[in-house]
Amino acid sequence: MHDLLIEIGTEELPPKTQELLARSLRDNLCTLLQDARLEFTASKYFATPRRIAVIISSLSSAQPDSAVYKKGPATKIALDKDGNYTAAATGFAAANGISTAELTIETTDQGAWIVANTTCIGLDTTQLLPEIITASIKKLPIAKKMRWGASAIEFVRPVHWSIVLFGEDVVDCNILGMHANNISRGHRFLAPEALTIESPEDYEPALLNVQVVADFSKRKQAILNQIAALQVTPVLDPELLDTVTAIVEWPTVLIGNFAEKFLQLPKEVLISAMQQHQKCFAIQDSVGNLQAQFIIVSNMQLEDPHNIIAGNERVMHARLADAEFFYNRDLKSSIVTMQQNLQNVVFQEQLGSIQAKTHRVALLAEYIAKQTKADAKLAARAAQLCKADLTSAMVQEFPELQGIMGSYYAKHNNEDSAVSRAIWEHYRPRFATDQLPSNKISIAVALADRIDSIVGLFAIGKIPTGDKDPFGLRRQTLAILKIIVDKQLNLNLTDLFNHANNLYSNINDADICKLLSFFMDRFEAWYLEQGIAPQVVTTVLANNISNPGDCNNRIQAINRFLTIDAAANIIANNKRIKNILTKNAALLTNNIAINPKLLTVAAEQDLVAQLDIVHNKITPLLANKEYYEALLFLATLDKHIDAFFKDVMVMCDDLNLRNNRLAILQKLYGLFNSVGTLWQLS
Repeated sequence: MHDLLIEIGTEELPPKTQELLARSLRDNLCTLLQDARLEFTASKYFATPRRIAVIISSLSSAQPDSAVYKKGPATKIALDKDGNYTAAATGFAAANGISTAELTIETTDQGAWIVANTTCIGLDTTQLLPEIITASIKKLPIAKKMRWGASAIEFVRPVHWSIVLFGEDVVDCNILGMHANNISRGHRFLAPEALTIESPEDYEPALLNVQVVADFSKRKQAILNQIAALQVTPVLDPELLDTVTAIVEWPTVLIGNFAEKFLQLPKEVLISAMQQHQKCFAIQDSVGNLQAQFIIVSNMQLEDPHNIIAGNERVMHARLADAEFFYNRDLKSSIVTMQQNLQNVVFQEQLGSIQAKTHRVALLAEYIAKQTKADAKLAARAAQLCKADLTSAMVQEFPELQGIMGSYYAKHNNEDSAVSRAIWEHYRPRFATDQLPSNKISIAVALADRIDSIVGLFAIGKIPTGDKDPFGLRRQTLAILKIIVDKQLNLNLTDLFNHANNLYSNINDADICKLLSFFMDRFEAWYLEQGIAPQVVTTVLANNISNPGDCNNRIQAINRFLTIDAAANIIANNKRIKNILTKNAALLTNNIAINPKLLTVAAEQDLVAQLDIVHNKITPLLANKEYYEALLFLATLDKHIDAFFKDVMVMCDDLNLRNNRLAILQKLYGLFNSVGTLWQLS
């Protein structure tokens, strides 16, 4: 039992995939080692710009031996009349590497056979590792591979060295064209010499001695600790923190300065310039005002870091000067002029320009605003201007600021504050954990923008297939559903889709059924992520998804209802009623009346009386969308339904009694399915 070290040394790895590759390599190795019946106690991955590595702790030296049972020919074939083994038996023994003396006879009620019980000697781990490592590397999630030199080998970056150490011994294998040894490399500039790794246990401390913090999480924490030591308040972006962690092996945190005149730029411009373009952290005071400083994470540790700081300050000054120039130039132009320039920006070849899109979005936003009792004129105005900044110099240089800059320009042009806010917020949510639009005007524009895109693209056949979704329609669909559900809006999707269809004049209408089905798929996936069973979602969505807010209320109510004791029996009875009604559908008409004079059994009299009581109780509850409370009242019918099925013969010979009892079940079925088709939960 020894530790196993695998290291793949490369040219600089992409920052966004570096840790993922190392983690995936660890996971793949663990899975394949377990499949090979090789035991180990722990695993750990390492990732730096120039390497990914894995250590498997206490890996067994060989597979355990295993017993092998093989059934041979029947005794009537394997034995002659004198009980001696025939050629069939000797051949079976030879095929299994044993003598006939080691064969046994197994007798069952189905007959007798000769049997070979042998032992399969486990292979040494070193024999299995080359194939396991190769398979683990092939399964890595690499979107784009590259070749280098004259080799046909492909990987995310050219490979320069590889290590496979099992204990203190090098495993004889070839990793991505490099013969494995125990030679690693230190920091590219601070310790470029070859480094011999004596054993897996020595790996991490040995690299620390040559200015490489191999553990990704430790390197990140080292950056945070150094920032904390500066006693400043950084604008810490988690994604940027991961990025800078991935581009350094020996992090050194420094502070740079820039001219205070740049603080007159919008805060978001400064932060974007620092984070997106220079990979630096902004610094703010206790109340959130930016300071004329920034945090640098360098890959070099020098006694005098002056040149590093000065170089970063020089580049930062140039970047901010560009931003200042673009911003001031944009302020000389009105946001209305910017909007007019959208006629030259194509939204989609068949769907026209961005300007044409904003006209449609304005009309749809106005309609949605009226539905949600928001200011329709402000919503339309915000929608007209929501894409104007796409023609601005600032957004062309800093695309991530679209919407944000438009908000500033609208404010500069004395647009209503609700308009400028909606221009900013209509892009929300941009990602899964992002904030939603904060008010009804922003919501109207956000919904209208996305619905216009989805309806238009569906109309021209640009529907997502498999893992291909070039226009991000799945993400936009989920955003629509989140906004409607979380903001508890009473909006009908079919109505909105039809309205959006009517605003397109040069294309055929989108298929509403396909749109609703697409939305239902995203809705189901969303609830699955929340831990709600698919069948709960289906009980509601199978009938109608037009009103996502109402669907959500029903789904949450049913999911909660399932936790009460009576739920299982209610669902089972509902399924039983459904089956009876389905088998006798030819005898039923819609809403056939129950004849009180034909209630001859006490149990059916009692059930009908309770039905009337519950119906009167739940009708206002359903109208107020208090679905859980309605289900609780329905649950009170549980014992009455049980008594009915115990004492009453529904399919009796008397046709009038039979139809009357079917009418009872039909009314009961209708009540129970007023929230969702509960029988589908059985």
